[in-house]
Amino acid sequence: MVLKVTTHYEGPNGFVVEHVIQNASVSDKISLLSGRSTIDTRARNVLEFAQRCTKVPVAAEEGGRDLPEDRLLNRKLAGDSVVLLKNEGSQLPLKRPFKSIALIGPNLKTTSFCGGVPAYLQPYYTVSPYEGIVAQLPPDVEVRYQIGASGNGWNPLLQGDMITTPEGSPGMRMHFYSQSPSVPDREVSDESHLPDSSWQLMGYSHPKLDKLFYATVEGDLVIQESGPFEFGLAVYGSARLYVDGQLLIDNSLVQRGGTFFFGKGTVEEKAQMHLVSGRKYRITI
Repeated sequence: MVLKVTTHYEGPNGFVVEHVIQNASVSDKISLLSGRSTIDTRARNVLEFAQRCTKVPVAAEEGGRDLPEDRLLNRKLAGDSVVLLKNEGSQLPLKRPFKSIALIGPNLKTTSFCGGVPAYLQPYYTVSPYEGIVAQLPPDVEVRYQIGASGNGWNPLLQGDMITTPEGSPGMRMHFYSQSPSVPDREVSDESHLPDSSWQLMGYSHPKLDKLFYATVEGDLVIQESGPFEFGLAVYGSARLYVDGQLLIDNSLVQRGGTFFFGKGTVEEKAQMHLVSGRKYRITI
């Protein structure tokens, strides 16, 4: 159990782990006896850590630390953590030279850098398994990629090289308005840059905006391979998704409740559209 291997905090808390701790104590897997019990020891460490944090000076502005030596250390830690569980016929490492390689899987081009919302911080950079493998191959090796069976509960975000703002920067542009989209020539009250196609507005306010306001998110999408492209749209509020001005998903008036945004939002409504490789598509939400 994580508490016995010096893990000081295990999320989520509350009802999720409460019964687990109770069962572990009944079965004598952890000690709840008087003195320095397992629970007391872990709780003491958390409180001492919080006390140390109060003595650290708080910076006026959030800073960053993106150093080459940190990247090398991160790469080493990630590589050292990989465990090969099966290697029938000693297929790995691949015997060179070879002319082509097939990369198959829904997570090859996914950059999963955190375990969930509580641990979500925007990273300085990400390297997908696909990018890492291709970077190690000679230029004359043909790479054949297929997504295979999708393993996503939600559609992947639009991010990286595939989506840019109307001005050409990576990500998407978000404009805020006090008036609805039906008002012609409405004034932009505020603007924000999004690194990908997800956002949350908890705590957001602007002196020009009331509690009821509107936003438009735009980006230019370019895909590498032609074929059916599935879009998804989930929202806490109301939203519509357009591709080149064509309404593809309407998640505004008729909505289905789902787990999005802590159970307050909708399900992810999905729709497919055939896209052509290399062509630029304006995505508007």
